[in-house]
Amino acid sequence: MPRRRARSRGECRARLTRAWHHHGMRSRRAHRSGIRVIVACVALASAAQLTGCTVGSGAVAEVAPETTSTPSGRHSAGTAGSRRMGARTAGDDRPAVGTRPGEPRWPATGAGYRRSEISATIGSGDALWERATTDLMRWRVKTRSGFRVTPDAVARPGARPVIVARALGCSIREPVEVTEVARTLGRVGFAYRTLPGHPVDGEEAFILHRAGDAVVLTVRSLTRPARSGLWRFAYPLLRVAQLEARRRYLRALR
Repeated sequence: MPRRRARSRGECRARLTRAWHHHGMRSRRAHRSGIRVIVACVALASAAQLTGCTVGSGAVAEVAPETTSTPSGRHSAGTAGSRRMGARTAGDDRPAVGTRPGEPRWPATGAGYRRSEISATIGSGDALWERATTDLMRWRVKTRSGFRVTPDAVARPGARPVIVARALGCSIREPVEVTEVARTLGRVGFAYRTLPGHPVDGEEAFILHRAGDAVVLTVRSLTRPARSGLWRFAYPLLRVAQLEARRRYLRALR
């Protein structure tokens, strides 16, 4: 009888150990899932340099517009067919050379911003070129990557469309301003800058050009942490999110 009881106690301990181990595994899986949800929300919400998030109700937080326009600086000399915003203003610490969508070779941009330029061939032929350039200028690179852009209008210098991302109950409103439009025989694109309130500060450009019969999409960006606010501490996560967003951009016009 004692032997039977000892065996029962041993079985009980074994069962408790298995139950505890199973519970621990479930807890760790839940913890990892929670982290993935948080990271996914941040990634999808801020991949394209988004701002402010309202969780739960789905309401979109309003972002106060700038009282003074401070377009990113450009050299006055430009590529034919390229329209840019005005000269730099006093106290503007944005890069002296932006993303330059009208120029095949991107000049050095100086220190202070993380620079990125990626390209992919999306196809070939005149029909694709006509369709892709129209789509690009109507923000389809963004909208086909999970964002909403209003109004649904062609990008023009000085325009300030509203870009909104929704992810896991989050609505994020991104204020941007188009700073440059380039349109030549074999090159079409535009650049836009972030406005105050973004979790990051910088500029991005979407460009299509012909390489023989091939149609090539290029994404250029200059990024640095936000000048103020808690988003500065999330900059490493935002960098990861941007990498994912750029991969989506390159597939958007195929």
